[in-house]
Amino acid sequence: MVVSGLTDPGGLCGTPGLGTYWVTDRLGGQDALFRLELGKPLGAPSWTWSDRPGVAGCAADPTTVVVALRDAAALYTLTPAPDGTVVGQPAKVMEKTYGRFSAATLAPDGLIWLGTSNKDGGAPVSSDDRVLRLEPPTGGTAGKD
Repeated sequence: MVVSGLTDPGGLCGTPGLGTYWVTDRLGGQDALFRLELGKPLGAPSWTWSDRPGVAGCAADPTTVVVALRDAAALYTLTPAPDGTVVGQPAKVMEKTYGRFSAATLAPDGLIWLGTSNKDGGAPVSSDDRVLRLEPPTGGTAGKD
C-alpha cells in the first residue's frame, strides 16, 4: 500500500526520480493536494480549496505541480517547497479556455497532456472532449481559500 486516508482521490502525479509524489483529493468540505511520502502516513494537505473546484488529475515536475479542475474549468499551478508546502500563491490559469479538465500528465519532453470532460451536460459539440498537448502553464492569479 502506498497511502491510506484519502476520501475521493482524483489524480496521482510525481517525479519518480526524486521520489516525490502528489495526489488530489475531494474531501467533505474542501478539495486538497497532498504530497505523498512512501511508507509514511498521509500528512496535512499541502494546499486546500474551500470552494471545492473539483480537483482532478495532476502533473508534476521538480518545480511545479499543475492541478486540473473539473468544476472550475481551469488549471492551478503551484510551486512546492522541499518540505511539501506551497510557496507563494497558486496561479489559476486557462480558466474557461477548454472547459472542464479531467486528466493531466507530464510527458518526458516537458509538455503537459490534458484531458477534458465536457459532454456530460448541455448541448455537446464535437470538440467538447479532447486531449490537449501544451506547454506547462504559467501566470494567472489565485488565493488560498
